[in-house]
Amino acid sequence: MTAIRKLPSEADLWHRYARLPTGSKQVLRLKSLVFLPTNKTAFLDCLTQSGLRAPDGKAWSSRSVNLALEELLGQGLLAEDLACPPALLHPVAVDAAASADGELLVAAALRAFPARRSTSYYSSGEQLDCDAVRRLIRLAIYANDADAFSTNWDLHDKKCGAARAADLLGLLFAALPLAPGWLASRHPVIQLALFDAKLSAFLRTGVPGPDLPTLLDHYRAQQHEGSFAAVRPALLLFDLLAGKLDDVHRGIAAVDDPVGVVRQVFEGTVAFLQGRNEEALQHYRDALKLHRKQVGKRKVFLDGVHGLCFLMALLRANDAALQAEAQAGLDAELSNPSAYAGGFRALQALLWLAQGLEPKARELLGQLRAAMPAEPLSAACVALAEHAVDPDLTHAHQADLHARFEQLKAQLPLVARIYAEILASVAASPGPYKAYLSEAGQNVGIAFTQIIQVRQPWERALESLDAFLGAGTSKAASGPGPHKAKRLAWFLDPNTRAVEVAEQSARGRDGWTDGRPVAMKRLHERDPRLD
Repeated sequence: MTAIRKLPSEADLWHRYARLPTGSKQVLRLKSLVFLPTNKTAFLDCLTQSGLRAPDGKAWSSRSVNLALEELLGQGLLAEDLACPPALLHPVAVDAAASADGELLVAAALRAFPARRSTSYYSSGEQLDCDAVRRLIRLAIYANDADAFSTNWDLHDKKCGAARAADLLGLLFAALPLAPGWLASRHPVIQLALFDAKLSAFLRTGVPGPDLPTLLDHYRAQQHEGSFAAVRPALLLFDLLAGKLDDVHRGIAAVDDPVGVVRQVFEGTVAFLQGRNEEALQHYRDALKLHRKQVGKRKVFLDGVHGLCFLMALLRANDAALQAEAQAGLDAELSNPSAYAGGFRALQALLWLAQGLEPKARELLGQLRAAMPAEPLSAACVALAEHAVDPDLTHAHQADLHARFEQLKAQLPLVARIYAEILASVAASPGPYKAYLSEAGQNVGIAFTQIIQVRQPWERALESLDAFLGAGTSKAASGPGPHKAKRLAWFLDPNTRAVEVAEQSARGRDGWTDGRPVAMKRLHERDPRLD
């Protein structure tokens, strides 16, 4: 039986790196800065452009590079694709940029891997290499070059598809513990981007990085300094999802918000969560108006947590006249990629349920359950919609709901509250969930499970048919008016108590056929004894 080879720990890899001879250490340092895998020829060209010398004092050659690569591979300090191993990418890059050769290594990577390349020798056109743009964003962080960081950040977001530069930073740094001293040595623009990436990654996954609590405390203390004022909206969003509504309300006035959108959406969400629904809707509509003016588009909606709460407020108003407004918002939001798309689709199911379209809502929720959103609030919206459609779905997924509640109750109490409300109504032992609701977020003034009125399926059918026939929409006439051509007929099975809506008929006066109502005729067809 072959023994399983134990992989070296990060500490062991770092110890091996520290003991490397100068030449091999230079090679691994450059590998950490180049970041993405490269072939040997491209890497040798980059190393040559650094002007650094091989261990024999001569210029780097294919032979000397191969010898260094073989040593690194032998010690497990290179991956199979000859890239720096993930566990060492960040610490070696920090060490490389701070080393005596740091400026030469950074300059070599910039020259060897530019973002724009000529499309041909004879052409004056240029082609953008988005992989190179990502490399340059990361390189600027270690070089502490704020101008290059901002330039390539904007270039990436304008030219490199749907994936944002912020998402790239989240993938690279969310799980990495960043040394406070190193982070504090970065330019404020870079610091804020890294902090925002870490916090956003947590809010979209519910999994905090190991250094997130320390970073939150650090930037709370720094937010009143001019360079760090931009961190306030991110801190407010965290406090909002933590259920600290009083803190959020006090902090709104200090947000630097020339357009006014940020203040309005936070005011709206606080008002919604505290139960002031009409006030919340007014704030949201004002924010949406400002946002449309800012982006120069009409068919847009509020994204993220505030957009989801806006839709909840529209549903909570229990006004059929607002359903068109909610649908327009959903259509606009779901037309663009979003980390919160699953939550918006769940609220689409709730809207359909409110409109009496239960089969469509069930089908959509089945799709969402099969591929649950990673973003915590969106996943909670799916659970909320399932509970509204059919409490049996909640019973079927009770173990999953409990696990999600346990994961979030300490980090994101407001989201955990949704699960607690659901579980408190279905769990065999609801005590712990009720206790959590009474202790956490005491200033929350709504019940998420009552955003829409939960009715039995037959009640929803009645309401939908009532709307279809226009009941209550016309005033009583002074005298007998013309008979309506539409007539509603149902079948009632007294044994199973099932109610079935029969097809309507306009044949004959008042929808009667052969001198009998359609319903009686169909009942007679089923059982001639019923006449």
